[in-house]
Amino acid sequence: MADGGRGQVRLVDTKPDPGEVTDPLIAEWFLELVEGKRDAATTMVLVERVRSNPFAPLLGEAAVRARLRAVTSGQWEPELWVAALPSGGFVDVDTPYDCEVVKRARFKFVIVHILGRLTESDCARIGIEA
Repeated sequence: MADGGRGQVRLVDTKPDPGEVTDPLIAEWFLELVEGKRDAATTMVLVERVRSNPFAPLLGEAAVRARLRAVTSGQWEPELWVAALPSGGFVDVDTPYDCEVVKRARFKFVIVHILGRLTESDCARIGIEA
């Protein structure tokens, strides 16, 4: 990244976070989406129907606080990427920060993009309640 037009470069560590994992099925859904082979249904749901991301831990409060400021000031409207659960609820499958912001801001509804549906056997394999 250029620094103030002086030609200086700042190196940034881009190694993936070792604490972040995902289920291969969900990773495949994202790949299919990027390749144009999958469509995500978009709708608005009650926030209480969305479970937090079980795959990626929150690693710091700074990102949550910054996004919370953007939401409360009207600069940003969060949208979540989710998987539908057999119970009729949803589980966040993208960054955990946006879901946390939605919950802390006490939204009643949130826009979700539903990547796919998990079966009961998918939930058992992943280790989440169906």
